[in-house]
Amino acid sequence: MRSVGVAVSVSLLFAAGAAVAAPFEATREHRSARHAHVVLAKRSGVAATMLIEFETGSLDDGDEGPLARLAQLSLLNSEGALRLEEEVYRKGAVLASSLGPRRTTFVLTADDRDFSTMSKKLLSVLFDPRLDPDAYARARRTIERPASRMSRDALPAIIDRAFSPDVLTRRRPTKSSAEGILDERIGQRIRAAFTPANAVVVVTGSFSTPMMRQRLLGLAGGVPRPTRKMRTLPKKELVLPAAREHRLLIYPASFETTEERAAALVARAAVEEMLHTDLRHRGLVYAASVETIETEWWRGFVVSLPLHVDASRTVVHTTHQLIESFVGDLPEDALARNRARQEALFVDIDRDPERLATHLVVDATTDPLYTPALAEAIRSLSPEQTREVARRVFVKHSSSAIHLSEGAAGQ
Repeated sequence: MRSVGVAVSVSLLFAAGAAVAAPFEATREHRSARHAHVVLAKRSGVAATMLIEFETGSLDDGDEGPLARLAQLSLLNSEGALRLEEEVYRKGAVLASSLGPRRTTFVLTADDRDFSTMSKKLLSVLFDPRLDPDAYARARRTIERPASRMSRDALPAIIDRAFSPDVLTRRRPTKSSAEGILDERIGQRIRAAFTPANAVVVVTGSFSTPMMRQRLLGLAGGVPRPTRKMRTLPKKELVLPAAREHRLLIYPASFETTEERAAALVARAAVEEMLHTDLRHRGLVYAASVETIETEWWRGFVVSLPLHVDASRTVVHTTHQLIESFVGDLPEDALARNRARQEALFVDIDRDPERLATHLVVDATTDPLYTPALAEAIRSLSPEQTREVARRVFVKHSSSAIHLSEGAAGQ
C-alpha cells in the first residue's frame, strides 16, 4: 500500500477553510430501523477504510456455548472470505476482525486503487454469506486460537471480566465445546445477529462517495436489537489473577454538553502527563496512562499502571493523592500544553482512515461523540472550564479499582 505523510500544523489546517475537512466531519444516513447506519468521511489521500460493526458479541451466548465466536469464524472461513483474504495479502491491504463482549467488528484498509473492489467483496461476505459445512468445520478447527481484539476493546473487556459475573465465569472456547453446536444453530445466529439492522458501516479516506452511497444505503434486513443501557460498576475493588502486576483505577464520567466532554479530554491528557512523570520518577511504575473508554454501555477514564512488584501496596494510594492534588488547581501551562496536544491528536486521527473510522463508529446509532463541534470546543476551552470538569470527574470516592496480580487466585 502506498503511504503518505504530510506535516501540517493545526493553525495551517484550519486556515485552509473549506478545502480541508474539519476533524470528524462526516455524513450520517439511516433510512429506517431495518437499514444499516452509514457514516461516510471522504478525505484526500491514497488509502481508505471500511469498518463494519455488528451489535452482537460473546455476552449474547448465555449458556449456549461459543456461538458468537463460531459465527465470526464461520463468516471468515467462507469461500468468499478466503478468496478476499488472499487478495488482501497480495495487494498489501489489511483485513482484521475483532470479537468483543458486545460487538463484532470487521475492518478493511486498502490502497484507494483496490478499495472499491475489495470493499464490495467484504460487503458480500458479511451481508450475503455463502456458508457451507466446510466453513463451519474450519471455524471449529480454529476456535481455540485467541480471539483478536481491537485496541479500543481491550480495557472494556477487562472491565467486563471484572464486573460481570457471567463474563468472569465463562470459559475459553474449546474444540470440544464447539463440536456440540450444530451448523444450523450457527447459521441461525448469523442470520439473526449479523444483519444490516444491527450494523454500522463506516467508510473513511479516499473513495467515491456516490458509489459508496449506492452500495450502502440500500443495505436492509433483520430486526434491530434493543439499545443497551449505561451501566454502573457494582464493586469498588476487585482482585483478578494476571501474569504481571497491574492496577486499573476507573473513573466513570458522563457529560451533558460537548464543552464538558472537551474539557474532560484535556484534563485527561494533563493528568496522564503528570502521572507518567511523577510515578516513574518515584520508581513505582514502568509507565502510566489515562485511557478514554467510550462504549454504548459505559463511559469514563481508566488510569492504567503496570508496576514494579514491590510498589503494589503503595501505588494506588499514591496515585489517588497525586490526582487529587493536581486537579485541585490544574496549572495553566499544563492545560495550554495539553489542549494543543489534543488539537494535534484530532488532526492526526482525521488523517488516518482506520483511526478515524474507529472514532466515528462510537455511538454512531444514537448521538455521535466525535464531531467537528468537539474539535471546535477543544480550541475554545477556558482553563476554568477544564478545572471545573476535572474536579468533578477525577474523584476518589466515585472510582473503582481492579488489581491484576500474579498472586491472586481470582474473585
